[in-house]
Amino acid sequence: MMQRQAANNASSPQQEMLRQRLPVVIVVLLIISAILVLRLFTFQWLPPEVARDFQLRRDANYQRTIRVTSERGIIYDRNGEPLAVNTFQYGIGASPNLISNPRDVATQLAAILNRSELEIYNQLTSDVSWVSIARPVSAEVGQEVARLQQSVRGITREPIPRRFYPQGTLAAHILGFVAGDPQDYRGYNGVEGYYQQQLAGRVRNQDVSTIPFDLPQDIPESDRGSDLVLTLDRDIQFLVETELQLAITQTGATGGT
Repeated sequence: MMQRQAANNASSPQQEMLRQRLPVVIVVLLIISAILVLRLFTFQWLPPEVARDFQLRRDANYQRTIRVTSERGIIYDRNGEPLAVNTFQYGIGASPNLISNPRDVATQLAAILNRSELEIYNQLTSDVSWVSIARPVSAEVGQEVARLQQSVRGITREPIPRRFYPQGTLAAHILGFVAGDPQDYRGYNGVEGYYQQQLAGRVRNQDVSTIPFDLPQDIPESDRGSDLVLTLDRDIQFLVETELQLAITQTGATGGT
């Protein structure tokens, strides 16, 4: 009984000290909270020029601009057979400030992209908001990266449009071709060049946030390009070109129309 009373007497000064300090701690916390609330309130009433300056500084450090290209229109023959369609390659990038385990992510990306693990690791630990890792990569590689994105935050996959001609070189002189990077992806010669404006649709620039845990912005869909239906018949064109090539071979001519 005497031991318990001695223990209670020993703890009394400590309890008294806590009682004395608790109001002080509460007051300090209230003051800090009031200061934070006041600062947030004053930010709402900044002069327009000061607010714009803050926004420009934020955008410069935590945003990057990507170019959103619309899907190019498809070219068909008179029977609806596709002569020119779209496919995609991809540009792979990352936001280092969102990568929680750069060594593990570098190992996985190196296996997918067939690149140096150390080089990718150096990119993932660099002091930048966003870094390009590989471009262009095939659609198959892009799909592997897409699967990795399901478990890894901070990896980006930007589609790069490419034109594909399912009939090979058939009517190539009529169709023309498409070339260029996403910044200047356009048709040249033939139908692709002559109807460039109608086939291409619209292109937009979109600012993308790289702030950790920031909600992604909705990217507006660009207007898709118009499809074209030609009077050309794929089967007849194939027969004509086959006969022409046979005649050139038999006569030893350098070309024919």
